[in-house]
Amino acid sequence: MNKVLRFFIILWKIAFDLLSDLLAYFKVNLITLNIKTLCSNISKEASSDLLSNDYLIENLNYLFKYNTDRIENPCSSRLFAKIWISGLLEQRARVKNYIMANPSVRKVPLNRPVFIITLIRTGSTFLHCLLENDHRWKCPKLWELEDFAPPPGDKNDQVRIKRCQLKWEFAAAIMGWDEIKRTHNFDPEKPEDFLLLYHMDMKFPIPMNNTMLSKEYTNFIRNRNKKVTKIYDENLKTNLQVLCKNSDMINRRLMGMLHVSSANLETLLETFPDAQIITIHRDSVSLVKSACTLHHLNSKSCHRYFNDDKLGTGMRIMDILNHDSKKLVEWRMNASLYHKEYPRFVDIYFDDLVKQPMETVNYIYQHLGMDMIPEVWQAMSNYLATHKNSKSNPTVLGEYGLSESNIKQTLRTYSEFFKVKDKC
Repeated sequence: MNKVLRFFIILWKIAFDLLSDLLAYFKVNLITLNIKTLCSNISKEASSDLLSNDYLIENLNYLFKYNTDRIENPCSSRLFAKIWISGLLEQRARVKNYIMANPSVRKVPLNRPVFIITLIRTGSTFLHCLLENDHRWKCPKLWELEDFAPPPGDKNDQVRIKRCQLKWEFAAAIMGWDEIKRTHNFDPEKPEDFLLLYHMDMKFPIPMNNTMLSKEYTNFIRNRNKKVTKIYDENLKTNLQVLCKNSDMINRRLMGMLHVSSANLETLLETFPDAQIITIHRDSVSLVKSACTLHHLNSKSCHRYFNDDKLGTGMRIMDILNHDSKKLVEWRMNASLYHKEYPRFVDIYFDDLVKQPMETVNYIYQHLGMDMIPEVWQAMSNYLATHKNSKSNPTVLGEYGLSESNIKQTLRTYSEFFKVKDKC
């Protein structure tokens, strides 16, 4: 996307929000999000599916109350949310129709899958992309996760890839083109987070603005009852079966990525009882710096353009990491989550992954029961020869209202439990 078009996208967002703020002064709201207005914007099939699932309505009502339907959030944010959520609901309807016409898709095998479940900004995307070079893994790509009904592998794939690319280039223009490309480039043809599939159940665990830090909202989204979390993971499995239908899953294993915020390990392992989990650990200060940089960029679409919201970013990141680091420790202390026949959990360290990637992959493969074969070694080596590590401008913790001592104290239990050494 050229600079002129990016400039006009930013200019549109600024002008649209200024206009909507002016109209709001006269009590005119350009974009109102609620279940009624949402249903008027989607097909009858998608609307019927939404209205027949109470948990979807409840999730959305909480989201609207604490995020997109608040006056303090810019109108462009509500518009983006309306378009995004409408697309997710239409995708649900397409998947439902596909399964009704092709019920055998529920028999697609997903044997002994591997999930990279880790804290944010620990190198999970790098590992995911490195392992993708082994043809024995099925690593769903960004475009596949966003548009998989009908399943990838048909004549329209290129059209869907281009549509996905256009969407994320538009988003990158708002996030900050150069910065997001350096920090975390959303490439349609690279593996991405399974959170995109959970979004189809209107599950939004990452607070993108400060109103979502409300205790009522965080308690609701983080403590859904087992009946609902089981629905999430059963739908995750079904969606993955549709996505993988044309991928020869008899001879391949599924490899996916989730951050701790998205996962309920108890119901995930009930749904995938033979799954193995890779977790990457990184020193607390570097982790927070990297997380603040990316989250600050990702959340720009939820704020007015000239509101950098760095203090809010710092609060949200520490809330996420404080909660998620405790979840990781709780999971490891739960004996029922372990597997009797092979290692359930494989722990690696960020520094090892970056400095000795092939040795780290060998270590992982030993625990996953995978052999390293020459052609895979060569493919991974070729990837590493051309890969550029993500880079961003130095993060000044004080700008985010944070300090190294506060970070270390907050994450001390996690660091000590997993023996993660601080760099300073």
